[in-house]
Amino acid sequence: MTPPEPPLKERLLTAAMDALRDLTAVDLLNAVGTREIARRAGGSAPSIHHHYGSLEGLASAVLAHVYDPALGRAGEVVDLLEAIEDAHLPLDAAFAFHGAEFDRLSGDDEFPLRLGLWAFGGRAGAEAYGRYLRERDAVIAGYVDRVFAAWRRELRPPFDLAGFIATKVALVNGTTLRQLVDPDPNRRTWFQRANLALDLVLLRVPGDRHNTDDRLTELNYYPLTKTPGTRESPRTRATKARIMHAAADLFATHGYEATTLEQIAAHADSSLTTLKRHYPGKQYLAVHLFSHLAATLLANPEGTTNRRGRSGADTLEVDLTALAYLVPPRAAMASAYLAHLVTTTSDQYDDPLLALIRPLLPRGTDTHTLSEALVALTIRRALTHPSQAPADNARHVLALVVHDPPPPDLLDP
Repeated sequence: MTPPEPPLKERLLTAAMDALRDLTAVDLLNAVGTREIARRAGGSAPSIHHHYGSLEGLASAVLAHVYDPALGRAGEVVDLLEAIEDAHLPLDAAFAFHGAEFDRLSGDDEFPLRLGLWAFGGRAGAEAYGRYLRERDAVIAGYVDRVFAAWRRELRPPFDLAGFIATKVALVNGTTLRQLVDPDPNRRTWFQRANLALDLVLLRVPGDRHNTDDRLTELNYYPLTKTPGTRESPRTRATKARIMHAAADLFATHGYEATTLEQIAAHADSSLTTLKRHYPGKQYLAVHLFSHLAATLLANPEGTTNRRGRSGADTLEVDLTALAYLVPPRAAMASAYLAHLVTTTSDQYDDPLLALIRPLLPRGTDTHTLSEALVALTIRRALTHPSQAPADNARHVLALVVHDPPPPDLLDP
């Protein structure tokens, strides 16, 4: 049975939307009219045909002009990049750069035209905008690469330079469009902070082997350690989660040594008294963050370690290798965790990292002592031999602990 035809009112609405989708640059200029275009230029309608051959020729010239990278003020972006290349404080310089980029695009009178001709310029408009973006990105790419080199930063896989620039351009275009149609005095600083957050995730110092997914895992919320049998109120869990988030953010931004408990409390919107009630010292925060970060990375089946389809011995070596990778860029946090590990018996706290290691150990062994020895010695080895390949550090520890059981005082501080 054939469904009934929609009412005429609905068909007219659908037809109007289809007509808008089928518009081209020629249709748009034709709607304005050759007389109106000529009047604005101080000429006559025949002058369009004289200079451009036809209205189609004028439409092609409009697209070529609007989507010319040289006229799209790409040079201003290059000037901004050159200005921050020699900056000694990349964070502050990047913050200023992103603000200037927002101001530049917000004041670009042809920005709305580029978007409009992409939306209603037909296939030719879409193709012209695509070429414009690719050519403009190519102009900027070389300068971005120079800035990264000057700042001693590189991109985290799987991002490459083209993907990074395309992501940043999409962010500034979208934010600028929102500002033009819905102005907000706070949007500029929101945009700056969003860009900085993106930079911190996507950039790394040379030698850091963690990819973007690893960094996202690190910034994610880590489940909080709690004593078995105790129950925390939702308010307490929320407070501790805010504190942990604040500590992770500040450690990643300013470094472990430079961050104070006062800064963490302020960043968590909490009092110093409340923070110390849950975490008496900064080292306690480092212990929790490092153990949960390591456990999260090791347990992630799609991330650093793939635990599926491996024997216990194979997984153990892979896990310890991943742990050795994790330590050097986080030496201060790893040292705090190591000190805690060798001075606290494992039955006094719930450690997710040790919980992952224990099931991989041979049956009939003291898994508590052996797991502590493996983790402690791997961290110590990675701290004292940071230039050694992580896999070699892991194999050294395995040979020492598993094949030649350590003496009872091995973990003495």
